[in-house]
Formats: sequence, structure tokens, C-alpha cells
Amino acid sequence: MPLYRAVPANHPSASDEPQRPRDSVRIPSNMPYVVDNLWEHLRPNHLPSRRHAVYASPTPELALQCATPQERDVDLGVYEVVIDGPILMVQLQIEDARHHPDIATVLKTLQKVIPALLSASLHERQVASLLFMPGCSKSDWVHAVEQSPVAADFSASACSQSTFWSEVDTEPTDVAGELFFQLGAGASYRLIGPVPGGLS
Repeated sequence: MPLYRAVPANHPSASDEPQRPRDSVRIPSNMPYVVDNLWEHLRPNHLPSRRHAVYASPTPELALQCATPQERDVDLGVYEVVIDGPILMVQLQIEDARHHPDIATVLKTLQKVIPALLSASLHERQVASLLFMPGCSKSDWVHAVEQSPVAADFSASACSQSTFWSEVDTEPTDVAGELFFQLGAGASYRLIGPVPGGLS
């Protein structure tokens, strides 16, 4: 299946140069931190981490459609993604993760525990706040759950209702679902294009 990304023409990855795995953690700009933290906490080890992933679409049209509002403010080109080396890749059953039902579910669950969180001790509130900080690690999440009953209640409810990882496809075939992949050791990708017609 071909992969496409929409990026500004002056973006470093649009230079046709090989792009290597990122060392830095990607902090989401289009969803609550607590949802990103939940997905990382629940992520099976054999599946790609969204925090180190490259995002793509199965069609040029969807790549443009899924660009962030900030990206839409500049001229975008759509490029084909060419991968060299091993990767971990999955595909969602929806066009963009920011529309995933887990987001609404987690926020509703959070509303239910807010009264207990506000009445908790300062120490417990500080510990529980780890769940809502950007880039909360799996170990941070476990620590918060072990130290805070409120965090434990929230985690148990949110985890039991999450469907994100159970619904991903590890053999992408859909023409309408977001894809993301994590580069393995020695792997790289290049953006070729822009493809004809793939301009905003």
C-alpha cells in the first residue's frame, strides 16, 4: 500500500533526504495529554509508539484532509513515503486519531472523578497529576495508580473502556484510515514528490 504525507514545502523531511528515527518524544497538539498517556500506557510492546511514530495516509486526498490547522495555514505538498528498513506499522479504522471515541470516553470518565480528586490530599493530587502531564511514561502511570486511589479508579475505568489498540490493523489495507509507523534500527524514510494534484 502506498503511503502519503502532507508537509510544508520548506519542511526538513521534504528535502528527499533520508529521515532517521526521532530521539525526542512527540507531544500531541490535537488531543488531550491524558488520552495520549493512556494509549502509551496500554500500548502492546510489539506495536509502534505514537510518540516516536511517523504519520501517513493511504491516499493523497486524505493526507491533505488530515493536516493540522496550523499546517493548513501554509502551502502544503503531498509526498509519497518511501521506507527503507524495518518498521512497526498499524492502521486505524478512522481517518484521524483525533476523532477516536476514546477521547470522549476518557473525558467523561475524568469528569466523574474530579470531585474525588479535588477533595484528595495535596500529595495525592500531585501524584495523580502525572496522568495528565505531557509525555507521562508507562512507569509514571503505574506509579500514580499505585500511590493514588483516585488515579487508580480513573485508570481502571479508562483502561477498561479503551478500544484504541484492540481496533488497529497490523496489516493495513483500508483506503480511509490513518496509518502510523515507527522506524526500526537502521531504518529511514524519504518523501518523494510532491505528487501531482497533491497541493493545498
